[in-house]
Amino acid sequence: MCALIVSLASSTGGNLLVTKLSSKRIASNADEVDGQSLSTREALLRTAEQLFARHGIEGVSLREINRHANQKNASAIHYHFGSREAIIEGIFEMRAARLDTRRRQLLEALTADSRPISIRSLVAALIRPQLEILLAEGSGYHYNRFLAQATLSGNPELRELWLKHFGAALIKFEAILQARIKHVPPALFRQRYAIVVDFVIYSLASMERLVGERSATEQPFPLNRAVEQLIDMVSAAIDVPISSDTAEALAKEKHLRRAGTKPSNSKRRIR
Repeated sequence: MCALIVSLASSTGGNLLVTKLSSKRIASNADEVDGQSLSTREALLRTAEQLFARHGIEGVSLREINRHANQKNASAIHYHFGSREAIIEGIFEMRAARLDTRRRQLLEALTADSRPISIRSLVAALIRPQLEILLAEGSGYHYNRFLAQATLSGNPELRELWLKHFGAALIKFEAILQARIKHVPPALFRQRYAIVVDFVIYSLASMERLVGERSATEQPFPLNRAVEQLIDMVSAAIDVPISSDTAEALAKEKHLRRAGTKPSNSKRRIR
């Protein structure tokens, strides 16, 4: 299995609090997707994305998705998908059609240029496609919050579905970044990359929520500035030289591994 998938699958993203809500609290009529202006399949996917984002993957029933998508046929969601997992994969597939394609385009443009590729330009190519879609769809965009619920919830099957549609591009970015950050040992770089990917997911989900909350106020959320700062932070975090403490911890791990002893946490767990 490739390094990215192993590192992402083993990274410790915090579990999101998922609360089961009654159907009366799922969504108001004003928040529902207009099923009349979309195909039945897309209406169901966009409604599911919105409800999963707000209430958690397990907090919404298939019947509620069907109802809030304004589907008169009670079996529409079962006809098009059949299961919760199929709906989730459908959302990833729908978003990958634009997000993954745009990331590949930006990466190809960078690699085709004869000038050296900076760390920041690579990180920007990874993150900015999300900004483009969020600016286009506005407060109705819920993908990042859905992604946070699905990939950081602790369910490995949902994370695998995400990697099925987005893993190839993420692996390419990982390889190109690692080739340019030679001062960080491979084991540490894989860990860093897994951490920053999770950090970006959480950060974009928070920004997306703030865009929606402030859309009707006189102080809209400064999205462009926030995303550019996020790119700055991720670029710095992934490229920072390793500290003497980290180098010492890595050396101890290698020594214990050679001695056939499992590394242990020497610090007491804080309760």
